[in-house]
Amino acid sequence: MAVPSVEIIEIQGRSAHGIQEPFQCLADDGHLYYVKGCQTDRASLCHEWVCAHLGVQLGLPIPPFSLVHVPDALMAEVPPEWRSLGAGMAFGSRQHSGCTWFDRAQAAHVRPGLQGDILAFD
Repeated sequence: MAVPSVEIIEIQGRSAHGIQEPFQCLADDGHLYYVKGCQTDRASLCHEWVCAHLGVQLGLPIPPFSLVHVPDALMAEVPPEWRSLGAGMAFGSRQHSGCTWFDRAQAAHVRPGLQGDILAFD
């Protein structure tokens, strides 16, 4: 069975957030994605994929996600400091309007049941 994916057509730079330093990328479906590729290891990418699916099944509010493909030709044209993304398959979380970087100060604005679900999941 083929895994659905989208093609990355533009790399816009690194995200301001995230330990694994994802890249902000435009895909051929017209959406922006936060993409993790070769700048992290394959085990971490597999964990992202599995945990994203588990989170959806548990009803957590997770933005849409997809496997994405970064073409070799695109990587050849980007600045050297962006080449750590690497070509090939990667994990992408779609940018979702209304979402912000979550920090401890925002926890009080999340309903208690969801707080518990997130804590248990994490």
